[in-house]
Amino acid sequence: MSINYYLKLNPFNRINQEESILFNFFRGLSAYAVLLSHLWQIIWDRNNSDHTSILYICAANAVMAFFVLSGYMITTSIYRNASEYQFKDFNLLHFAKDRLVRLYPPLVFSFLIVFLVYIAAKFFELNGRYELSSIDLWGSLAFLQDIFKGIPTPVMNNPLWSLSYEFWFYVIGSLLGLLIFKRSIKFLVLIGFIFIILYLFGNFRTFIPGFIIWLSGGLIAILHQNRSFERFKYIKLFYILLFLLILFYLFTFVYKGTYSQLLHSFSKYVFGIWFALLLCLSIMSKVTQRVKFGKNYVYNVIANSSAYSYTLYIIHWPLLLLFSGIGLSFNPSSILGKLITTFISAILIVLIAKKSANFTENKKEIFNALTKLKSLLQTNNLKQKTYEKSE
Repeated sequence: MSINYYLKLNPFNRINQEESILFNFFRGLSAYAVLLSHLWQIIWDRNNSDHTSILYICAANAVMAFFVLSGYMITTSIYRNASEYQFKDFNLLHFAKDRLVRLYPPLVFSFLIVFLVYIAAKFFELNGRYELSSIDLWGSLAFLQDIFKGIPTPVMNNPLWSLSYEFWFYVIGSLLGLLIFKRSIKFLVLIGFIFIILYLFGNFRTFIPGFIIWLSGGLIAILHQNRSFERFKYIKLFYILLFLLILFYLFTFVYKGTYSQLLHSFSKYVFGIWFALLLCLSIMSKVTQRVKFGKNYVYNVIANSSAYSYTLYIIHWPLLLLFSGIGLSFNPSSILGKLITTFISAILIVLIAKKSANFTENKKEIFNALTKLKSLLQTNNLKQKTYEKSE
């Protein structure tokens, strides 16, 4: 008997255009928030003097927003996959292929940039932490960095720390899909095994809160697919919760007592829950309101940037290290120099991300390239066999 018998799941429904633009806006805004935070850290606060400033926390908050949005998108993908089989099966191969094609091209491109930046930094003798380590790079390619002890995130691409978390969220999410729709206990055993490994050898205390934030996005996706928001009548409760979470979030910045550091590190998770509630309210808002926002020029510019937000996220750090190293090499304390370096760096990074994403985030082009490569390899293999027979 399928899970649909018990839960009465609706067939998959594509989100409408206004909602699609809304999600794109949040993705683009989160990517720009990370870029802004790192511009501050690398150019304006090179001594890393104040890790409690709002611009430092901005990047961590944006990552939590990414987790919520990722949870929503991945769960929607799993839901669509299972819906094709009337919620009686889940095609793991199709899901895995889709995810890997999404993850790897921008990641490989980011490593190419890291190598080029490293060579340029050594050539121009720039000051800064331009370091390469094989364990960091191989660990990142296997999505093990930061999440497992002893495998740090590459110094020259610090934002990659979150990518390993995302990958393992995908893995556990897909196993949950198999558990629910195939109804086999072996998938629950696999999930338990992963959690045990993370507990023994990984950053479990960081992983679990992040995974809860990610699951909140997944829950929103399931509720949205089944039109639960349309039946919800207590919208004022969401506003009350948002207000209370904002108060607690602000409290973490002004509290200077014994547990101030603990509260400060916990604040990003509070923001994640706050953002999940904000996403719910945005979905529950009237269509006319979303259409009105959709006509705003700035709103659309930010929404359109979602097309290269992932590429922007994983290439901006090494490029920022290079541009800031060159721009501040003459007079690192000059305010005007910092302003010019900030402006030029931001423009160049966004342009590079936008242009490169035409391929790195274009699944159609990637699949076409892979098909051509496969065809070329098969042709060469056939020629080789023909040649060997002729010999």
